[in-house]
Amino acid sequence: MLTFTKVQAVKPSVLSKSFALKDDKLVASPGGKLWEGKAIRMTLPTIREFSETLQSLTPNEALLFGAAQKTEITIYSKAALEKHKLKNEEGVARTRINFTWPKGPGIFMLDYDPYGTTVFTREQLLEHLYAAWPALRTAPHIWRPSVSSCLINMNTGEVLKPIRGQRVYVAVKNAEDIQRAGNNLYARLWLTGDGFLTLSKSGAVLDRNIIDASVWQPERLDFCGGARCEPPVKQSLPKPIVYNEFSSPIDTRLTLPELSNEQKSFLNQKKKESREKLNVQMKKTREKWIETRLSENPKIPRQVYEKAVSECLLNGDFVLHSEHGNLITVDALLGNPEKYHALRFKDPLEPEYGNGNILAWVNLKVEKPYINSFAHGGIKYSLMGSEPVMKKYMEHFKKMTEEKNKGHKKDEMVSVRS
Repeated sequence: MLTFTKVQAVKPSVLSKSFALKDDKLVASPGGKLWEGKAIRMTLPTIREFSETLQSLTPNEALLFGAAQKTEITIYSKAALEKHKLKNEEGVARTRINFTWPKGPGIFMLDYDPYGTTVFTREQLLEHLYAAWPALRTAPHIWRPSVSSCLINMNTGEVLKPIRGQRVYVAVKNAEDIQRAGNNLYARLWLTGDGFLTLSKSGAVLDRNIIDASVWQPERLDFCGGARCEPPVKQSLPKPIVYNEFSSPIDTRLTLPELSNEQKSFLNQKKKESREKLNVQMKKTREKWIETRLSENPKIPRQVYEKAVSECLLNGDFVLHSEHGNLITVDALLGNPEKYHALRFKDPLEPEYGNGNILAWVNLKVEKPYINSFAHGGIKYSLMGSEPVMKKYMEHFKKMTEEKNKGHKKDEMVSVRS
């Protein structure tokens, strides 16, 4: 039985992207900011039934490929959960603690987003995947366009958005291996010629591939419920194509074994050569980004931006765009960890990334504080405040750790006595 989770949105009422025509131009509005919803654990016998589930989803529904502990449960964003806890209402946050990979068969989703002007056809995409993972050719899997595809103008018949992004859903024997298998397949696609390096607007070197390596998280939503369209925009998605529906779920441990030392060496060499080709352009792009930031904040030392872009290190003077719309420095965050822990931000280096969406969060409950940004597939930024601020932060961390350890000792004593 293939296990996964269906999510039905309550707030907001729509999860998928929305599309409308404004001044004869197609305009997209982002979705995906789930505040409250219902998670329903699903178990289906074959990939064919999963295909039918895909077709039945609506714009207020999505899937995730982890499983909740309960068959049905209310889920909230972290901020919403705190409010509902105060009302003694049951529910959980959509986190990895509450959604884990199923023990047994599940769905391994491969997300293809074309880079540049070259767009694979369905046949081309599958052949590239089969080249890196030969056993996939005879395994049960589904091909489907992304839900931002196949948009037409009903009044004129004009195709507003053809097929670009695509999904491949694979039935796997052991869903707990999905994270490892995904990273392994990503590496093998590099070996077969489908990996490359590119630069972000800030000059960061980005490792890219024909599939997205950031999607293999059990709590991550797959917005596969179709787009919300305002007339005359209409979506006309083809039916998912099912391959090898009567085959058993594929064993990823057997068919995607660890790379040999020779393969690892070859992969490292390919990436090294790719990086060397980018060096000149990387320096130019970083310098341009630094000059732009200095023109916006001339009082901030150049080295602050140099370290940010070259080392992913954010110094005390670095300014961040918070989820509340205000600007805040790294020193201010570190100076009040109780207040600002888990605060969310726009991407630190490219706040305009993803239409300015909130994509990052700060961890101020660790010895080495950091910000995780989900832009460009995920980047971790270390935080280093000014000397007095870091001294205060470390004193706070030490005190917090001591109190936590005392609590554990009390729990152990109670356990022994009982």
